[in-house]
Amino acid sequence: MSRKQTLYYKQFWISTGIVYVIVCVLMLYFFVSSQSSYLENRKEEAEKICADATNIIQENSNTVDYLYRGLYRSRQELDDLIAYLTMAPDEYWEFRLNRYIQSNINKYQSMQVFLNSAFEMSESLDKIELISYNTMSNTIVYENDIFPMEGGKQRISELENYTNREEKIIFSREIRHPDTFKLVGCMIFTFENTKDFKKLIAQRKYTELVVTRDFVQPIYNKDKFKEFQGV
Repeated sequence: MSRKQTLYYKQFWISTGIVYVIVCVLMLYFFVSSQSSYLENRKEEAEKICADATNIIQENSNTVDYLYRGLYRSRQELDDLIAYLTMAPDEYWEFRLNRYIQSNINKYQSMQVFLNSAFEMSESLDKIELISYNTMSNTIVYENDIFPMEGGKQRISELENYTNREEKIIFSREIRHPDTFKLVGCMIFTFENTKDFKKLIAQRKYTELVVTRDFVQPIYNKDKFKEFQGV
C-alpha cells in the first residue's frame, strides 16, 4: 500500500470517527432533551393537579366561611341554634314555639333553615355536627335526617388528636353568643370529595394524588395505603 493510500485511509477513519462522535453527541442531546421535556411535562401536570386539589379544599373552606358569616347575619336562626345548644329538649321546643308566636310571620327562621341552606349550597357536604359545650351532646345532621346523640367530648378529642379515621375534609367553627360572647358550642362540617379527587387523576396514567391533614392523617389516597408518613 502506497503512502498516499495510507494517508487516505487514515483521513477516512478519522472523518468517520468524528462523524460517529457527532452522531452520538446528537443522539445523547436529543435523549436528554426528550427526557427533560418529559419530566417538565410531568412536573407541570403534577403542579396542576395539586392546584386543582387545593382549589377543591379552598372551595369547601369558602362555603363554610360563607355559611358561618350568614348565620351571624340572621339573628333568628342564630338564636334558635344557641337555644338548641344550651337548653334541654323540652325547653328548646317551648322557646321555639314562643318565638314563632311572637314573630308574627308565616315562616319561623329556625336553625333548620340554616342547615337546609348549607346542604343546598354544596353537593360535597356530607354532614354537619352540632356539639353543645354545656351538655357535650352531638347532633349529627345529614341532608334529610337529624340524629341527636351523646359523645360530643369524644368527637372533639378525635379531631384534636388525629384519631378520627374518616378520610374526609373537616372544618369546625365555634358558636359564640353575640351578646355575652360566651362559647356555647361548635359546628363541624364534613365534606366528601373522593369523586372530585378521582376526576383529577382519572386520565393521568403516571400521576398519583395523596391528600392529608397536616401531613399526618390521610384524607384521600388513590391506592388506600394503610400507613402514611407524609407527602
